Amino acid sequence: MKQNLKNLTLSAMFLALGLILPFLTGQIPQIGSMLSPMHIPVLLCGMVCGWPYGLAVGAVMPLLRGLLENHVRVRIVERDPARCDVLAQALPEAQILCEDGSNREFLLSEGLTSTEAFVALTNIDEENVLLTLFAKKHSNGKLVTKINRLEFDDILAGLDLGSIVYPKYMTCDYIVQYVRALQNEAGNNIKTLYRILDDRVEALEFTVHEESKATGVPLSQLHLKKNLLLCCITRGNEIRIPRGGDQIQVGDNVIVVTLEHGLHDLRDIVED
Repeated sequence: MKQNLKNLTLSAMFLALGLILPFLTGQIPQIGSMLSPMHIPVLLCGMVCGWPYGLAVGAVMPLLRGLLENHVRVRIVERDPARCDVLAQALPEAQILCEDGSNREFLLSEGLTSTEAFVALTNIDEENVLLTLFAKKHSNGKLVTKINRLEFDDILAGLDLGSIVYPKYMTCDYIVQYVRALQNEAGNNIKTLYRILDDRVEALEFTVHEESKATGVPLSQLHLKKNLLLCCITRGNEIRIPRGGDQIQVGDNVIVVTLEHGLHDLRDIVED
């Protein structure tokens, strides 16, 4: 239970990060133009919390971000109080309602008939289909339906469910085209390597085993290689979004995204 709550909290943090990350990726135009700012927090969420949470964040983030950026009033209905608290902190501009979203009287009382868009995002495909069909009957708004299982897509195509969102497709297309964990070879500190966007961009997780020119120095003073973004530092149970005053220490796990291939060690991120 505690681990699930921790993962929910971290997922909400990555969700919120996806809303502000364009300001960070703008520092590296080459990466910003090729890699949507939404990819990085989804990638980090998958690494830190596990692929199911990465899938969920990958499905929800583009929808919420698009709505909030266009100053659309967003209402999120969630029956779990713990999740409501997490969502309220991560998305202060959205209205979080702790209710049963499958209750037809509640939906009608909240103005379903006049809504401009309805998004069904429960974890149950059948419930999402029924909710969308109910919304279609009572409103003229745009419909979005999340479907987890892929094997019934031909049947769903015959139903008027609006835009159907498949989290597995979205996450695979956006982030990981293939994932492989490197073997613990001598002198190799790469823990995990993700190659994305037709292998043009790499996201690497380094484990810091020893001191080097990349450790013990404020990040603002490190001469990082071009086309490289240092995304995350994990120290014990603490996850840090790096700032200029932070330092990499022995024992840390560090995640970077780069256009450069052939990085084998954390020290390779620093200019010679």
